[in-house]
Amino acid sequence: MNLSAEVEAFAARHRACGELTGDATEPILTGYRVVILCPCGARFDRWITPGETTGDVVPGEWLVAASLPDDPAPERRAA
Repeated sequence: MNLSAEVEAFAARHRACGELTGDATEPILTGYRVVILCPCGARFDRWITPGETTGDVVPGEWLVAASLPDDPAPERRAA
């Protein structure tokens, strides 16, 4: 399973728990860490190597998508 699918699966499993929060470290030569936290206590925590990234989706977009409810209010939709 690729990273995008893992993040989407985590978000789908925990969306009913409440708002997910996430963050990613600044990329360095060897990669970066992505962390998503759920109010239920579940944690998605992965180190992403340069070989795992495709360049077509940035970590911040995954984190925003994971944190939004299924039907976000217009003011919360990503621009």
